[in-house]
Amino acid sequence: MRFLLQLSLLAYAIALGACSNSSAECGDLALVCDNTLIILQSPANAWAAGMYSLHLSLDGRAAECTLSLADSVASGTASTGSRIVEGTCSENDITLELVQLCPQSVVVCDAGVCGARVGFNCFPGQFEMHAVVSAHGFGADAKSGVVSEVALDLSVDGTELMQESVSPKATTAEPNGPGCGTCTTAAVTISVAGG
Repeated sequence: MRFLLQLSLLAYAIALGACSNSSAECGDLALVCDNTLIILQSPANAWAAGMYSLHLSLDGRAAECTLSLADSVASGTASTGSRIVEGTCSENDITLELVQLCPQSVVVCDAGVCGARVGFNCFPGQFEMHAVVSAHGFGADAKSGVVSEVALDLSVDGTELMQESVSPKATTAEPNGPGCGTCTTAAVTISVAGG
Protein backbone atom coordinates (compact mmCIF):
# COMPACT_ATOMS: atom_id res chain seq x y z
CA MET A 1 0.00 0.00 0.00
CA ARG A 2 3.02 2.31 0.34
CA PHE A 3 3.05 2.87 -3.44
CA LEU A 4 -0.55 4.04 -3.20
CA LEU A 5 0.44 6.61 -0.55
CA GLN A 6 3.24 7.79 -2.82
CA LEU A 7 0.79 8.00 -5.73
CA SER A 8 -1.60 10.05 -3.62
CA LEU A 9 1.10 12.44 -2.48
CA LEU A 10 2.36 12.86 -6.04
CA ALA A 11 -1.13 13.49 -7.36
CA TYR A 12 -1.65 16.30 -4.82
CA ALA A 13 1.84 17.66 -5.36
CA ILE A 14 2.05 18.10 -9.12
CA ALA A 15 1.17 21.31 -10.90
CA LEU A 16 -0.98 23.25 -8.45
CA GLY A 17 1.35 25.78 -6.84
CA ALA A 18 4.96 26.87 -6.83
CA CYS A 19 7.31 26.33 -3.91
CA SER A 20 10.59 27.34 -5.48
CA ASN A 21 12.41 30.43 -6.66
CA SER A 22 12.90 31.23 -10.33
CA SER A 23 16.68 30.79 -10.51
CA ALA A 24 17.86 29.35 -13.82
CA GLU A 25 19.86 26.72 -11.90
CA CYS A 26 16.79 25.40 -10.12
CA GLY A 27 14.30 22.90 -11.46
CA ASP A 28 10.76 24.01 -12.19
CA LEU A 29 8.67 21.23 -10.63
CA ALA A 30 5.56 22.92 -9.22
CA LEU A 31 4.25 21.45 -5.97
CA VAL A 32 1.52 22.03 -3.47
CA CYS A 33 3.19 22.75 -0.16
CA ASP A 34 2.03 23.26 3.42
CA ASN A 35 -0.74 20.67 3.38
CA THR A 36 -1.70 17.49 5.24
CA LEU A 37 -3.05 14.38 3.52
CA ILE A 38 -5.10 11.98 5.67
CA ILE A 39 -5.75 8.67 3.91
CA LEU A 40 -8.51 6.41 5.23
CA GLN A 41 -8.30 2.79 4.05
CA SER A 42 -11.08 0.27 4.55
CA PRO A 43 -10.72 -3.53 4.39
CA ALA A 44 -10.14 -4.62 0.77
CA ASN A 45 -10.35 -0.91 -0.14
CA ALA A 46 -14.15 -1.26 -0.42
CA TRP A 47 -16.62 1.32 0.91
CA ALA A 48 -20.31 0.60 1.47
CA ALA A 49 -22.94 2.97 0.15
CA GLY A 50 -24.24 5.50 2.68
CA MET A 51 -23.75 8.94 4.20
CA TYR A 52 -20.28 9.28 5.73
CA SER A 53 -19.58 11.86 8.44
CA LEU A 54 -16.02 12.73 9.42
CA HIS A 55 -15.49 14.85 12.54
CA LEU A 56 -11.97 16.24 12.78
CA SER A 57 -9.92 18.07 15.37
CA LEU A 58 -6.87 19.60 13.68
CA ASP A 59 -4.44 20.83 16.33
CA GLY A 60 -7.53 21.62 18.41
CA ARG A 61 -9.56 23.24 15.58
CA ALA A 62 -12.87 21.44 14.95
CA ALA A 63 -14.23 20.67 11.48
CA GLU A 64 -16.78 18.31 9.95
CA CYS A 65 -17.11 16.77 6.49
CA THR A 66 -19.81 14.63 4.89
CA LEU A 67 -19.70 12.44 1.80
CA SER A 68 -22.64 10.61 0.24
CA LEU A 69 -21.77 7.37 -1.53
CA ALA A 70 -24.33 5.70 -3.80
CA ASP A 71 -24.43 1.94 -4.56
CA SER A 72 -23.46 2.55 -8.20
CA VAL A 73 -20.33 4.45 -7.18
CA ALA A 74 -19.27 1.98 -4.47
CA SER A 75 -18.76 -0.74 -7.10
CA GLY A 76 -17.84 1.48 -10.07
CA THR A 77 -14.68 2.25 -11.96
CA ALA A 78 -13.16 5.53 -13.09
CA SER A 79 -11.04 5.54 -16.20
CA THR A 80 -8.58 8.20 -15.01
CA GLY A 81 -8.09 7.54 -11.31
CA SER A 82 -9.41 10.91 -10.29
CA ARG A 83 -11.74 11.51 -7.38
CA ILE A 84 -15.04 9.70 -7.68
CA VAL A 85 -17.09 11.57 -5.08
CA GLU A 86 -16.32 14.88 -3.42
CA GLY A 87 -17.78 15.63 -0.02
CA THR A 88 -18.54 18.92 1.67
CA CYS A 89 -16.66 20.32 4.66
CA SER A 90 -17.42 23.00 7.24
CA GLU A 91 -14.06 24.70 6.61
CA ASN A 92 -12.91 25.98 3.19
CA ASP A 93 -9.34 24.72 3.67
CA ILE A 94 -10.43 21.07 4.06
CA THR A 95 -11.59 18.68 1.35
CA LEU A 96 -12.92 15.13 1.59
CA GLU A 97 -13.08 12.86 -1.44
CA LEU A 98 -13.27 9.24 -2.46
CA VAL A 99 -10.40 8.36 -4.80
CA GLN A 100 -10.23 5.23 -6.94
CA LEU A 101 -7.05 3.18 -6.69
CA CYS A 102 -5.13 2.91 -9.94
CA PRO A 103 -1.67 1.72 -10.97
CA GLN A 104 1.12 4.00 -9.81
CA SER A 105 1.54 7.21 -11.80
CA VAL A 106 4.72 7.94 -13.70
CA VAL A 107 6.39 11.35 -14.01
CA VAL A 108 6.93 12.07 -17.69
CA CYS A 109 9.06 14.97 -18.96
CA ASP A 110 8.87 16.47 -22.44
CA ALA A 111 11.07 19.44 -23.40
CA GLY A 112 11.67 20.28 -19.74
CA VAL A 113 7.98 20.18 -18.78
CA CYS A 114 7.17 17.41 -16.31
CA GLY A 115 3.88 16.06 -15.10
CA ALA A 116 2.30 12.95 -13.66
CA ARG A 117 0.45 10.54 -15.87
CA VAL A 118 -1.89 8.38 -13.85
CA GLY A 119 -2.31 4.85 -15.12
CA PHE A 120 -5.57 3.69 -16.57
CA ASN A 121 -7.18 0.31 -15.79
CA CYS A 122 -8.12 1.37 -12.28
CA PHE A 123 -9.06 -1.31 -9.78
CA PRO A 124 -12.86 -1.80 -9.83
CA GLY A 125 -14.55 -1.13 -6.49
CA GLN A 126 -11.28 -0.18 -4.73
CA PHE A 127 -11.11 3.28 -3.18
CA GLU A 128 -9.48 5.37 -0.47
CA MET A 129 -11.06 8.29 1.32
CA HIS A 130 -8.77 11.35 1.37
CA ALA A 131 -9.09 14.33 3.67
CA VAL A 132 -6.74 17.18 2.73
CA VAL A 133 -5.97 20.19 4.89
CA SER A 134 -4.58 22.98 2.70
CA ALA A 135 -2.74 26.19 3.50
CA HIS A 136 -5.16 29.10 3.74
CA GLY A 137 -5.21 32.87 4.04
CA PHE A 138 -2.98 35.47 2.44
CA GLY A 139 -0.05 37.59 3.51
CA ALA A 140 0.52 37.93 7.25
CA ASP A 141 -2.72 36.01 7.91
CA ALA A 142 -1.63 32.94 5.91
CA LYS A 143 -1.71 29.68 7.85
CA SER A 144 0.02 26.42 7.00
CA GLY A 145 -2.04 23.31 6.34
CA VAL A 146 0.60 21.12 8.03
CA VAL A 147 -1.11 19.63 11.09
CA SER A 148 0.75 17.93 13.95
CA GLU A 149 -2.21 16.31 15.79
CA VAL A 150 -5.41 14.98 14.23
CA ALA A 151 -8.38 13.41 16.02
CA LEU A 152 -10.88 11.69 13.73
CA ASP A 153 -14.32 10.20 14.21
CA LEU A 154 -15.77 8.51 11.10
CA SER A 155 -19.30 7.14 10.86
CA VAL A 156 -21.63 5.93 8.11
CA ASP A 157 -25.38 6.39 8.46
CA GLY A 158 -24.87 7.12 12.17
CA THR A 159 -22.82 3.97 12.89
CA GLU A 160 -19.30 4.72 14.12
CA LEU A 161 -16.55 3.09 12.04
CA MET A 162 -13.50 4.47 13.82
CA GLN A 163 -12.29 7.00 16.35
CA GLU A 164 -8.58 7.68 16.50
CA SER A 165 -5.97 10.33 17.25
CA VAL A 166 -2.83 10.40 15.12
CA SER A 167 0.24 12.50 14.39
CA PRO A 168 0.83 12.92 10.65
CA LYS A 169 4.46 12.63 9.59
CA ALA A 170 5.79 15.92 8.20
CA THR A 171 8.39 15.88 5.45
CA THR A 172 10.40 18.83 4.15
CA ALA A 173 12.17 18.53 0.81
CA GLU A 174 13.90 20.68 -1.77
CA PRO A 175 12.13 19.30 -4.86
CA ASN A 176 13.76 21.74 -7.29
CA GLY A 177 17.29 21.23 -6.00
CA PRO A 178 19.44 22.47 -3.11
CA GLY A 179 18.90 26.14 -2.32
CA CYS A 180 15.82 26.34 -4.54
CA GLY A 181 13.22 26.53 -1.79
CA THR A 182 11.68 23.98 0.51
CA CYS A 183 8.29 22.29 0.48
CA THR A 184 6.74 20.81 3.62
CA THR A 185 3.83 18.35 3.59
CA ALA A 186 2.42 15.91 6.13
CA ALA A 187 0.66 12.59 5.63
CA VAL A 188 -0.85 9.74 7.58
CA THR A 189 -2.69 6.56 6.59
CA ILE A 190 -5.35 5.14 8.90
CA SER A 191 -7.09 1.77 8.67
CA VAL A 192 -10.85 1.80 9.09
CA ALA A 193 -12.45 -1.35 10.52
CA GLY A 194 -15.42 -1.21 8.16
CA GLY A 195 -16.41 0.92 5.24
